[in-house]
Formats: sequence, C-alpha cells, structure tokens
Amino acid sequence: MATQYQIVPGSMGAMAQQSGKTIAETFVSASCVILVDTSGSMEQKDSRGGQSRYQVACEELAALQQSLPGKLAVISFSDEVMFCPSGIPHPFCGGTNMVKALYFAKMADVPGM
Repeated sequence: MATQYQIVPGSMGAMAQQSGKTIAETFVSASCVILVDTSGSMEQKDSRGGQSRYQVACEELAALQQSLPGKLAVISFSDEVMFCPSGIPHPFCGGTNMVKALYFAKMADVPGM
C-alpha cells in the first residue's frame, strides 16, 4: 500500500519533479480534478480481493495517473479537504463533507480550460 511519502508515477508531484517545474506550474496543465472520498467508510474491506475501498481507490487512481501523466489533480476529502500532488489521497477517516470538497475544487474551475 502507498504511503504519504511516496509519489505516484504520473501524478502532479511526479511530473513537477520530472520537468523541474513547480506544482502550481504543473497544475495549469491539469485536464481533470478528481475528488476521492477518504471518509471512514472507505476503510470497509468489502472491495476487490478483500481490500479496503481506500486501497482499491488508490490502485485505480494510480493506474489513471500513469495513463494520463500530469493531467489529473487529486483532491482527498472527508470532514477536511486536501490537494494531494503526490497522487495519493490522504486517509482522513472522518465523515463525508462533499459540499466542502466541491467548494474547494471550485477554485480549480477555470473558465475556458
């Protein structure tokens, strides 16, 4: 399982390191913002192969980032919200505040992009 210190290949953080640009400069090239629920329910081990929902979400998200390098901005949410340039959603494990996540993501909603 990924840790908070790893960087997913193809993530904003990986592409920034590779290109020598800042995260902000790399973020400009994002095509999509992905909101990942990391509330307590994501710890349920009822997903593929008996893994937690969070683990499967991380695996699928890593595959997406590798296939679309630098194009996906990852935002993790629960009661709190966090931009995750490493490509690994922060496992908050609290409640599910989708409204807060949508307000946070709205900042990235640039007309004409």
